[in-house]
Amino acid sequence: MFRPLSVCVGLRFSRGRSTSGFVSFISASSVIGIAIGVIALIVGLSAMNGFEYELHHRVLSVIPEAEVRAESGEFVNPAPYMKRLLEGQGIRGASVFTEADAIAGNGLKFKAVRARGIDPSTTGSTLGLREFMTPGSLESLTPGSRSAVLGKKVAEKLGVKKGDAITLLAVRKSGGADSSGVPATENLPFKVTGTFSIGGELDGALVFVNVEDAGELTGLPAGTVTGIEVRTSDFLNPDRIVYNRAMQLDRNVLISSWMSREGRLYRDINLVRAVMYIGLFMVIAVACFNIVSGLVMSINDKRSSIAILMSMGASGGLIRRIFMTQGIISGLIGTLSGTLLGVLAACNLTPIVKFLEHVTGRAALNGDIYFISFVPSEVRPADVALVAGAAILMSVISSWLPSLRVSHISPARELAGGV
Repeated sequence: MFRPLSVCVGLRFSRGRSTSGFVSFISASSVIGIAIGVIALIVGLSAMNGFEYELHHRVLSVIPEAEVRAESGEFVNPAPYMKRLLEGQGIRGASVFTEADAIAGNGLKFKAVRARGIDPSTTGSTLGLREFMTPGSLESLTPGSRSAVLGKKVAEKLGVKKGDAITLLAVRKSGGADSSGVPATENLPFKVTGTFSIGGELDGALVFVNVEDAGELTGLPAGTVTGIEVRTSDFLNPDRIVYNRAMQLDRNVLISSWMSREGRLYRDINLVRAVMYIGLFMVIAVACFNIVSGLVMSINDKRSSIAILMSMGASGGLIRRIFMTQGIISGLIGTLSGTLLGVLAACNLTPIVKFLEHVTGRAALNGDIYFISFVPSEVRPADVALVAGAAILMSVISSWLPSLRVSHISPARELAGGV
């Protein structure tokens, strides 16, 4: 197969034994450094992609993207407002809800929770609850049934399972207060018909009931709800989409979104991603600097060979391409090996971390603090291509700079022994 002379000689120089062991060490360290940097970048970016996916897939399956609440506190006859919202561009679903802070009890065991009343017939257009609930749980939340679906950690705290009874205590929104100023409360029995688990802190905070039962618990009149939950076509900008549509309603409303409540998670992910880009690309840059050092020493090591080639008619451009080939080969080996190992590690990151947790006896993520209790991973080809392309480009630049030194070599002086 035809190969340019510069590539053939560059490959020969790369495979040849250097008279200086330190040159070989520098060349090997540059390859290893580039590989480690590429592996770290691919694994780190895949982990950040995994966190972003789990944030959207899990948290936004339990928490609505946006909520529209009446300025007065409740929506009376919310159906017309839901219809107007659904007519808006970018609105993919809407459903009513009633929400209240409550205390769940079972005997002498109690747990502070957020009781959220939903309409099972429409909540599927706004939330993805069914995937994380035990089979039949969502369908059990029928009006008047006083059924409750508990977060897994709530059920464990109360020591209950499917079929057991609990009580929910909440402040009545329209119940006034007694003579001492203590707000009136409502204490109703509910039957546990299922649990849900998304693997994070929300498992220990939420209880789902039917919207009508939640209205009875909070003392709201029939047909009155706390607000309307909305799902949009762009989960990163729900406020803008809902705001544009809410302007068409004939009443004042309050708009909130997951970005205002849980958006810190997404901002933290992007911040870590940016820092990771900068830090790990610096690691690759340092490894590429070793290419510069290795080529400079390799040029000095092969000055006599360069002089012989130049005396035989080799141009300065050919000599530069020879040493660029030598440096690019180091960069390619480091990049390709790092990319292969990085993709393999990223694809198996979750079981690898679980194995390390088992060996060390320590959890990487605490489910009581973070929204998930495992390290996710999602390999995106675009990220892999970006990392590999950047590493190769930096290797080419690092190989080009020292190759310019060959123009200062005098064949006559080198062959005459430097005199």
